[in-house]
Amino acid sequence: MKRFPVWVLSILLLLVAVSCSRSLFQYRSTIPEDTERYWIGPEFWSNRLQDWQIRDGRIECIGGRQPLRTVHLLTHSLGPEVGNLRASVRTGLIGERETLSGNAFSGFLIGAGDAGLDYRANAIIHLGSGENGGLAVGLNGAGRIVFLDNEKEMVPLPIASRSGEAVVRHTGEDLELRLLLYPDAGRFGLTLSVYDAASGRLLQEATTIGIESSRLTGSIALVAHEGADPEGRSFWFRDLEVSGSKVEIHEEQQYGPVLGVLYTLDKGILKLTAQFPPLADTDPRTADLQIRSPGGTWETVARAELVTPGWTAPFKVTDWDSSRDVEYRIAYPGVSDTGSRQLSTYEGTIRHDPVDKDEIVIAAFTGNSNTLGSFSKRFSFTRSRLWFPHQEIYRLTDAKNPDLLVFTGDQVYEGRPTPPDRSGTFDSYLDYLYKWYLWCWAYHGLTREIPTVCLPDDHDVYHGNIWGAGGRKARGQPADGRYPDHYKGFEGHWRQDGGGYLMPPEFVNMVQRTQTSHLPDPVDPEPVEQGITVYFTDMTYGGISFAVLEDRKFKSAPSVVVPAAKVVNGFPQSPIPRLIVLGAVSYTHLRAHETSLHLV
Repeated sequence: MKRFPVWVLSILLLLVAVSCSRSLFQYRSTIPEDTERYWIGPEFWSNRLQDWQIRDGRIECIGGRQPLRTVHLLTHSLGPEVGNLRASVRTGLIGERETLSGNAFSGFLIGAGDAGLDYRANAIIHLGSGENGGLAVGLNGAGRIVFLDNEKEMVPLPIASRSGEAVVRHTGEDLELRLLLYPDAGRFGLTLSVYDAASGRLLQEATTIGIESSRLTGSIALVAHEGADPEGRSFWFRDLEVSGSKVEIHEEQQYGPVLGVLYTLDKGILKLTAQFPPLADTDPRTADLQIRSPGGTWETVARAELVTPGWTAPFKVTDWDSSRDVEYRIAYPGVSDTGSRQLSTYEGTIRHDPVDKDEIVIAAFTGNSNTLGSFSKRFSFTRSRLWFPHQEIYRLTDAKNPDLLVFTGDQVYEGRPTPPDRSGTFDSYLDYLYKWYLWCWAYHGLTREIPTVCLPDDHDVYHGNIWGAGGRKARGQPADGRYPDHYKGFEGHWRQDGGGYLMPPEFVNMVQRTQTSHLPDPVDPEPVEQGITVYFTDMTYGGISFAVLEDRKFKSAPSVVVPAAKVVNGFPQSPIPRLIVLGAVSYTHLRAHETSLHLV
């Protein structure tokens, strides 16, 4: 019998140990103990942004008044293979409350979406039940394990077996949920075990069986459902672990801390804005714009301070060499989970000014609706209603390889995918950013390489329609509560129809920073009323002079200018012709020889 040297056996044992370790711990979360912020981290997407935070090493649901809040794991999902899933997480209640509803629960959402959907679409599933809604598994407010069908309005699945007593849920609890999904007679079984995290004692265990494999592809998420305390907080989570042979790993699907880049090149001046998520006060506040030198090293050409609210990093380089393509990266000295500095980078290419081309191709977009209607109690999470992240638009645009991207408004629809928050509180700011980040997530692969003109419109600033009236504040409701007769049934349009802005000027300015701070400097930077900034400008690119307009900011409301028309939301109720001019990008020829402009 052949004997192996001791060192060979040691290496073999080490390889086996490493293999087992990878099998047991394909993913393990590490949330920094000393950081408090709304952004969970690059491997997560939370729904909604304002409903979650990290604090004291935990992921906390602070939007517990809303149903089915989710945090999706972007890097790991359930594939179509026959296999198993093991997942565990510690969880507990936040805050004091007199009672906890039996409908409330904390736990997992698995199989959210479908393998046929883009992982980004799967990652925004929350709030409602419907096709591709997944299976919810958790411990409810009555202390009982529940298996719920989120395709059918949380109908309970039958329990095949159960052991242990009901767990009394209370503030200060520290419970560990261990989930096991396994093949069973051509279908799947699902077992959840609840342990006391401190002692390791098993408190309760339950199993359901007969789950069809078609229900078990898609996203893996943490879920907090109802159970809010008076401040809106519900459940916390920490130490999430995911492993198993049915789990697909895609580390490249991390998102952040740079969420996207917008840039323009004009007369040798580069302006570029990098979009960040809401970072903690303790996170670094600066980022660097670096370019690759001919020798291959990275050289810093500009540094930017993050502007809040909005978390944008605006860069400006006045002596840019626009005759060549330049590789760039945004370098951010982020903080790792262990507290040590860890450089994060986001790379792209600044294209040369295409003055050598006889044809300039522009891809023009308007109205970026992510869903057909808002998420609600019943919603079909299929491509017929869930359009985000617009893969077909992206694919066709990328195939045309345009020289310039022009987005003429409504990059954000305030009510899609979720109802808007027009309260004017900080939650409104986060509500906009949540929806703006969806736009960044869908298009950042294009905008990191192609110069972009982006113009916010009415829905971007949370209006159904807008007549800016020079930036003034929108009127209030009628003092006596009486509306003109022609507003019956349309009272919601009253404030905007008087002209001006509904949302606070700080909110409007944040929206404009996120979408326009990369444009060439405004022709006249003087703000309008309320200190609302302006961005109208000109840009020369590819030998063509462009005028970037924002006429809606200055337009008077037709209901004020022509009161006899009895205008409601731009539509006259009497037979008087109406004229409404929308924001636009105009262009003229600059070069003496013929240049054609091709709009995609």
